[in-house]
Amino acid sequence: MKNIYILITLLLVFKIDLKAQTSIDGVIAVVGENIILRSDLEVEYQQLKDNFIGIKKDSALCVILNKILTEKLMLHKAQTDSITLPDERVEAELDKRIRFYLQKFGNEKTMEEYLGKSIPQLKMEYRDKVKNQMKVQEIQQTIIRDVKVSPTDVQHFFATLPKDSLPNYSAEVEVSTIIRLPKVTTDEEVYALQTINELRERIVSKEKSFESMAILYSQDPGSSVKGGELGYFGRNEMVPEFEAMAFKLKPDSVSRVIKSKYGYHILKLIDRKGERINVRHILIKPQTVSEDLELAYKYIDSLRNYITKDSMSFEYAAKKYNDDEDAMKANGGFFTDPVTGSTKVPMEELEKDIYFAIEKLKPHQISEPFLYTTAERTQGYKMVYLKSYSPPHVANLKDDYQKIQQAATENKKQQALDKWIESYKKESYIRISEEWKSCNMLSKWYK
Repeated sequence: MKNIYILITLLLVFKIDLKAQTSIDGVIAVVGENIILRSDLEVEYQQLKDNFIGIKKDSALCVILNKILTEKLMLHKAQTDSITLPDERVEAELDKRIRFYLQKFGNEKTMEEYLGKSIPQLKMEYRDKVKNQMKVQEIQQTIIRDVKVSPTDVQHFFATLPKDSLPNYSAEVEVSTIIRLPKVTTDEEVYALQTINELRERIVSKEKSFESMAILYSQDPGSSVKGGELGYFGRNEMVPEFEAMAFKLKPDSVSRVIKSKYGYHILKLIDRKGERINVRHILIKPQTVSEDLELAYKYIDSLRNYITKDSMSFEYAAKKYNDDEDAMKANGGFFTDPVTGSTKVPMEELEKDIYFAIEKLKPHQISEPFLYTTAERTQGYKMVYLKSYSPPHVANLKDDYQKIQQAATENKKQQALDKWIESYKKESYIRISEEWKSCNMLSKWYK
């Protein structure tokens, strides 16, 4: 069932033509030189149905057709203007979509077996479709590029919203974190390097196979059980040091020892398919001991004391002394809403350890340092700062300005798109099957 859902989504993303896969299909609309098939609607409807239970099919199909007509009109504009895209941009977009679905299927072999096509075949077959989607995005960005909203626009937009339909927001918080990981000593670095050099010598001398040594000694749990095999990957999917060495390898050769942020590696090339390769690797990580973890606790605890005595702000400390790379790049280590950029996030979206750490805190308080484990299974200490707490409430300009500003911006963008559609469709050939005349929202497309 999971793979069926993935396939439907894959068809939607790549706009795969289902004409050969359905017994009932046909052209339902034409925009310029571009046709719309009944199957185009069905694919998107299946995706919509899975995400919105109880949705009515007739109304959903009207919405979907309206969206596709808009896309085809923009594509017609791109074709009329002879817009071209660099091949490398299209290739990068294809690779990005392939990577996304490789994660869903788990590995390349499963994906290729299920679809009955290799990745190079998929890319060749759908390159033009993806290129057309990118052209549509180019036209859309041109139309809405200069759309901005002023504070007055935001106020006017909010004033037009019916009071009885304003959204309710759950409790929201502003939280920042500081993480301290135990530091590896020189002796621990030397021991790890010595260990992986010894493993390499045993492999090169044919004493043991790379695969068996990976199973026995590699500290990458995801690949060690598979003899160190990582599966196929392309450019920009691995850390730079690892990728640079991997793409230099010749078949059956064992790399020299390289170092990344994860530890020390040796690699062996299994296979190459165009710009995608499959390698085995062995990872040896410098190991910390209990004394290193204790030092990490003392460090973060002393940092907490400095902050609570107003010797420095938490935001400053989160930027300067944080072992969490993502938090260091952000605004003082604060979590942010990826859509609005707001530092206010719903409490239910917080990780469990952070949720429980702030549960008893008041605004402007800092939690005690607590033990936690990273995704790489490294133990360290974390402390959390609660800057503000907003109880559940009905949307208002004071507490939710950034959300309302985002909604006002999207509304203004839609108005700009509608205005462009109204103008450009007058100079374009558009024909829609009469069966869709009952859809009120499609009336604007009939001349």
